[in-house]
Amino acid sequence: LWPVLMLLFSIPLLKNRASIWVVPGILAALVGMFLATGQDQPLSLAVFVKNMSTNGTPYLMAFLAASSWAIYSVLSRRWAPSGNAIAVPFFMLATGIILLIVRLGVHEQTTWSTTAILELIYMSTGPNAAYLLWEHAVRKGDFVVVTSAAYFTPLLSTITSSIYLE
Repeated sequence: LWPVLMLLFSIPLLKNRASIWVVPGILAALVGMFLATGQDQPLSLAVFVKNMSTNGTPYLMAFLAASSWAIYSVLSRRWAPSGNAIAVPFFMLATGIILLIVRLGVHEQTTWSTTAILELIYMSTGPNAAYLLWEHAVRKGDFVVVTSAAYFTPLLSTITSSIYLE
């Protein structure tokens, strides 16, 4: 949802011009969203509404997260196109420190292995590198191309998870 929202928000906020092709693109993205949330049920607006009415909190939270990320990305391009991209990595570092402090107060058995250490190193560097590259691309790259390429994020995430988790 967030790539669609980025494209939509970029029209009024960044004064990007939209062609007629934005309409079928948005419709295709919404159909994809309905398919993803269908939970092995046939594609139907009634099924989507039923899922939302029985447990709407995850849908609302997902919509708010997608909207927040889209607005952040669009406004970071508008307000800080040439500035240093330190907001998200700083937030992640602060979150990591807070979670480390919380972890010190939780008493549970910890087992360290080579795999666990490598996973820790990856999870503390990989996402930060990804966010820094994202910030750079959003601020200085072709916004429409970057946003369009973001549609591959769920696919790449699924492939990576499938390979890693076998």
